[in-house]
Amino acid sequence: SGQHVKCMALLAQCDVELQQLTPTLSAPSAAELRSFLLFLRLHCSLWQDGPQGNTKAVLKELQQTLRILASGESSCEFHWLRTEEMYAMVYLASVVVHLTSGYVEKAMGYMQKGLLLIEQQQGCDANLMNSIHIHLLEQSVMAALMRGQMCSAIETIGQIVGKCRQGGDAANHHRPAIHILLGLYCMSLELNTQAITQLKAARQYPLSPDVRLFVLLNMILVYLTDTQRFQQEVPCLVTALCVAEWVWVCVCLCVLCCVVWWLMVQVGLQ
Repeated sequence: SGQHVKCMALLAQCDVELQQLTPTLSAPSAAELRSFLLFLRLHCSLWQDGPQGNTKAVLKELQQTLRILASGESSCEFHWLRTEEMYAMVYLASVVVHLTSGYVEKAMGYMQKGLLLIEQQQGCDANLMNSIHIHLLEQSVMAALMRGQMCSAIETIGQIVGKCRQGGDAANHHRPAIHILLGLYCMSLELNTQAITQLKAARQYPLSPDVRLFVLLNMILVYLTDTQRFQQEVPCLVTALCVAEWVWVCVCLCVLCCVVWWLMVQVGLQ
């Protein structure tokens, strides 16, 4: 969407400015303000480069800054979050970075630290910590699916549903993610009908372009394994695509065809 493109452009500009500003705040007394700027830089890096590029370096610098805050050396009057809340957010970012990079064991280690921190904290922002808790559980489901631990995945999805039923904004915000996770769970068990139902339900909510495309590609993968369903439903799905989704679908199908061709060539050479 146009707003998404504008947001990405602003984040790119913001990242350039922050890289110039961060070195001037290297003193321990400015750790609180530096942590705020580093969180913005981390967000920019995740949006622009994913787990690659400068993300891990920013994350490491942020962890060092939080150690200074925890030691009490900072005398900055700028306060935006409690140190424990920032630690929880760093654990969540660490889980996302390592999981998307394929380091499942490291991601699980940070996940356990984050969950333990949330359980032990008192007096923190309940809505913020609850949201971080749910995001950690969502990443836990993804890790379980990657490992093939289906029982663990569905149990964790049940925990997410239970957290959302406690009220607040979490229910509306995380409902699309629950449908997506259930869809991926059903795909792992080759329950095509149930997977399509959950993924279709997720598309009824306002999603970011990246998430919407992710859901769409997973639906196409399910359709490719079911010829009859592919012939019946894909024409209706195609008419609902926007131009950007059309482009990405074509690119992904081209890549898929190239991979299949390469595999056939390798088999033929053998």
